[in-house]
Amino acid sequence: MRRAALEFARPAGLEATAPPEARGLARDAVRLLVSTPEGHTHAQFCDLPAFLRAGDLLVANRSATLPASLPALGRVGPFVLNLATDYGGGLWLAELRWSAARQGPLPLNAGEAILVAGVSARLVKPYPGLPRLWFVRAAGDLRAAMAQCGEPIRYGYVAQRFPLAAYQTLFAATPGSAEMPSAGRPFTARVVAALRARGVMLAGVTLHTGVSSLEVEAERVEDHPSIPNPSGCRPRRRAPSMRRGQKGGA
Repeated sequence: MRRAALEFARPAGLEATAPPEARGLARDAVRLLVSTPEGHTHAQFCDLPAFLRAGDLLVANRSATLPASLPALGRVGPFVLNLATDYGGGLWLAELRWSAARQGPLPLNAGEAILVAGVSARLVKPYPGLPRLWFVRAAGDLRAAMAQCGEPIRYGYVAQRFPLAAYQTLFAATPGSAEMPSAGRPFTARVVAALRARGVMLAGVTLHTGVSSLEVEAERVEDHPSIPNPSGCRPRRRAPSMRRGQKGGA
């Protein structure tokens, strides 16, 4: 697929610069576009149960968002380090930015020492094909640093700071996402109750997301480097709807 096939014009007035709660709306009052073979329907997210049937299965991400944006200091001066993936043993994948509004890459080299929220760390190497991302090895506990002074990752189009709670979904249970698994954000207790009353089933998986700032730069989408994200799914018995389908010969 060519990159041009993914490009579209977005009116400036439709850019999401703040959560709906900041505008006096409920989380589930955001727009919903439902596409079927018969066409497209514009609705609100709170209308979701009306478009589903008994026996349908929704799978929600249980990953919770980390305050993964940390202040950093290096040879180039102060910058922002957004943690993306924890590989264990103090090794992290991170995006280095000049600021929330100004992306990298920064003119830094492998082996350079930096301070991340007061924690000593060293740049190991850039991620292959993505020079804005670096493997960083910390000498201390960056999770403790996040708890002390971390903020949710944000970008230039979000001028105002919002608390971490604004970046959590209803299903958030296991911290690990660098940025919010945003597909689950509009879900509210009343939407879930309406889904269950309609006979729609819900299941959970855990997929920790990385940073979302990496636009596709290759002309062929397939040539753009991909980044693995940690995930987990406990084996459970098959959903009743799946068993019914098998009994019916599907």
